Amino acid sequence: MKKILLAATAVLCLSSASKAQIDFENLSIGIGVQPTYYFAVGQGTALNPMVKIQYELDDETSFGYFDFSMPSFSTEGKDDLGVGYTEKTSYLNFNLGYGRYLVGESDDNFNFYGKLGGGFSAFTNTYTKGNVNDEFADAGWTINLGVGASFGLNDQIRAFVEPTWVFASGTYNSRSGSTATYGLGNVNANIGVKYRFN
Repeated sequence: MKKILLAATAVLCLSSASKAQIDFENLSIGIGVQPTYYFAVGQGTALNPMVKIQYELDDETSFGYFDFSMPSFSTEGKDDLGVGYTEKTSYLNFNLGYGRYLVGESDDNFNFYGKLGGGFSAFTNTYTKGNVNDEFADAGWTINLGVGASFGLNDQIRAFVEPTWVFASGTYNSRSGSTATYGLGNVNANIGVKYRFN
């Protein structure tokens, strides 16, 4: 995971900066939770850890960002014959994109912004019953459109909330024939705090 985050930071900074020199005062790293709802695993909900990397562009009205999360769910039950089973579902989600402040700017105590990005979501499902251990995976590209707001807690730490609509390239087929969609029926939310190096 550290290699993924380092690579994402490098790509984000290189693509965001208009000059060869990176200004680390414009870089912020955040952590939080991503409330999600997946239909393939008993229609359950969860708060999944997520990581955010953001780079403020020189015009102070826009930024580049990278979001990453790895939600995982488990469910237990019995089949028609009463034999117990366990089904585990894991996702790998990341998103890279551009945001623009609609109210306020990057250094203001409160700001409201729009986001547009693209990403990738990979899905793995493992089914265990007795001596049977079956696994399959699926993946797809996503386009993400959302809004967000952040609030300054002090000069360097900000709280944020970002509801996002996710357009997936397809749905994931589960073993039971149902489908799994990304997020809350194609909606997710990032809630957390970020630290800016200034």
